[in-house]
Amino acid sequence: MTDRPWFERRIVPVLRERMRESPVVALQGARSVGKSTVLRLIAEQHGVEVIDLDSEIQRRRADASPTDLVDGDPPVCIDEYQRVPGVLQAIKAQLNRQHVNGGFVLAGSSSFWALPRGTQSLTGRLHLMEIMPLSQGEIDGVREDFLTVALEDPDRLGAAGPRGARQRHVMSTYNASAEAGSLVDSGLAAHLLGISAEKLERRDAAMLAEFGHLLENFRRRRTPQAGVLA
Repeated sequence: MTDRPWFERRIVPVLRERMRESPVVALQGARSVGKSTVLRLIAEQHGVEVIDLDSEIQRRRADASPTDLVDGDPPVCIDEYQRVPGVLQAIKAQLNRQHVNGGFVLAGSSSFWALPRGTQSLTGRLHLMEIMPLSQGEIDGVREDFLTVALEDPDRLGAAGPRGARQRHVMSTYNASAEAGSLVDSGLAAHLLGISAEKLERRDAAMLAEFGHLLENFRRRRTPQAGVLA
């Protein structure tokens, strides 16, 4: 199977900014939304390796000596850090010795707050960032301005009509599951994606209509009543 295309993620420049402000940044989110990909990008840009605790060899190393694991050139990039909870304590000890912003970038599929002792280890030193699935703008390679348009020129929202629902669903499915790549050419997969895309189109139309009602009510409230002095 060919490599997946790289999409420019909006979260990357935000992540770099958080690294300048916090000693530890942790990426979390659902499976296959791009956490490991973003982590690898950050590691490559800084000339360091990703420590992948999904690897049995790396887990054994971490279990044997988490202190040695986290004692590397910054940023120390650790994927699936929740697999070895002792890593968080080792990071805390390292920061007690030397507090450096951008020293650690972590990625994990489990919620940080659900980890044992997780909230005690790095309170005040860790910035959590939630990675969401690809947006349509990221897929298309354009900058989204939905909120700006909604508040400043709401008539533009319905002008383009329904766009790309089928593509949006196929691409999000492709990124949400590695297994989907092997099914994308099969008739069964195409049929199932087609059904889901139709449901998505109906859902989007209903949501857009509801948003239009809410926006109209919001605009009316902002408009001064006739004869009432501001």
